[in-house]
Amino acid sequence: MTISAAGAGWHAHGRLADEADQEGFAFLCALDPIFTLRFEEGSGIAVTVRPTDDHRQFTLHEYTGPPQRAVEQHITFIPGARPHPGDVVRLE
Repeated sequence: MTISAAGAGWHAHGRLADEADQEGFAFLCALDPIFTLRFEEGSGIAVTVRPTDDHRQFTLHEYTGPPQRAVEQHITFIPGARPHPGDVVRLE
């Protein structure tokens, strides 16, 4: 990932280090595109992740919305299929 100064703000973009993470990254972005970017000294900033269409590259933008926001997610299971314990997704 590259972060650079841009006027009074900053610009950040990057790409996945391992293409095997592409599916998981796309899933997380679909659930909620707001992430916390953490720095080595422990500080962090809320960012909005905007992936490219192929989910291999992304840009980050500072999240300026409310600290608390509603998130709605629907999960559809295949009729007749039983979810396995590892298939459970918990959103908090």
